[in-house]
Amino acid sequence: MRKYLWVFGLLMVCLEALAQERAPSLGIGATWMELDNFQQVLPTFTLSRKVLLFSVRGETQIETGMALRLAGGWGFAFEGSSLGIAHYETALALNFPFGRATASVELGSGILHLTQNAEQAWRLTGWIGAGGRFSLFSRVSIFFDVVPLVLLEFSQQNLPWVWSYRAGVLWRF
Repeated sequence: MRKYLWVFGLLMVCLEALAQERAPSLGIGATWMELDNFQQVLPTFTLSRKVLLFSVRGETQIETGMALRLAGGWGFAFEGSSLGIAHYETALALNFPFGRATASVELGSGILHLTQNAEQAWRLTGWIGAGGRFSLFSRVSIFFDVVPLVLLEFSQQNLPWVWSYRAGVLWRF
């Protein structure tokens, strides 16, 4: 009987570890971009070089080593005329855990919505980025990502892209 309790106990520990590995996370983040490379595609807009986006982010493990990431947020320009920006995105990430940290490579797509005065523009975006997550506590982690964000405007010979830097905090359920 003692042997079965021991096996049952180990099974419960393994299931708890698996449940925590696949636990969804919810958090907030900030994204910094310089949109000057998008000016050729959006000639009617006066685009700022410095843009800050705030977002709500969600992440969940699909399989061990793979995650689905969702985010949506809004932002504004620091320079030039008033510019409103919203970005909705989803990404599939490959995670490489080591200790309390996780390195990741992600493939993502999204929608960028720009508003300036009475004008609006919707554009598709895509990226292949890299980043990391570090657990501060058992349920709280910080993240950072570096992403070359590409505007999927296929009428252009060369697709315009900008560097996008993200950071924030995630809370695991």
